[in-house]
Amino acid sequence: SLKIMKKNSLNFWSSRAKHKVIAGSNDPYLDKCETDKLISFIPKSKKKILDVGCGTGSFLQKLVKKNKLVKCIGIDFSKEMISVANKKNKNNSINYYTLDMRNILELKKKLDFKFDYIITKRSIINILSKNVQLKILDNLGKLLNKNGKILSCECSITDQNNINQHRIKFGLNKISPPWHNLYFSDSVIKRKKFKNIKLIDIHDFTSTFYFVSRVINALINKQNKSKLHYSDKLNLIGWKLDQSLIKGFSQTKIYEFKKK
Repeated sequence: SLKIMKKNSLNFWSSRAKHKVIAGSNDPYLDKCETDKLISFIPKSKKKILDVGCGTGSFLQKLVKKNKLVKCIGIDFSKEMISVANKKNKNNSINYYTLDMRNILELKKKLDFKFDYIITKRSIINILSKNVQLKILDNLGKLLNKNGKILSCECSITDQNNINQHRIKFGLNKISPPWHNLYFSDSVIKRKKFKNIKLIDIHDFTSTFYFVSRVINALINKQNKSKLHYSDKLNLIGWKLDQSLIKGFSQTKIYEFKKK
């Protein structure tokens, strides 16, 4: 049941906090790319930011280093994650709270302001119901200022399917989302009539990398009978190429919404 899956998911993330494992992607290069891309959307002016599913707070800490004018709130459903975030926090402009994103509107009771930007980074995919995911996105719109935006950096099943079509052609195994993830369907997001937000764009910013790493490098490693590593030279070359060179394989995307 979803209740059992939620408990298992909470235990999983709490365990990662205890073992000081990075929240989100296990690939440090991909994690940095996602962080840098999200930060590039946020102007260096006085802004209020909410990070939903903030983990140990590393994104907000990096953001504040680059943009000292922001006021940040981070929430996560794992109290262990928030405990680590608070221990690492050396900045007065960041506050962390333990809160399940399904109950995100409870944040209105704690705060007397709304947000200019709401960030999600591989967090909504941990909700294993498509309808609940969509409801959370819509509810986030209620926490936005008039011209506020949601930048949702999440994984796309649409492009993972494209990756798998090519992997199968080369005799490679299909890649599946982890058991605790439900990836976004681009067509579902595009079709959804949200009450509080409107989809502006879906930013494909990792397409070339994913094709190079998940298809070409995987094939070469299979032929050489060698083990895959995130730091394989071909993967690092994939990062340096124009990410729009090969389209349709951006397993990680930024879904950009604005307040209606």
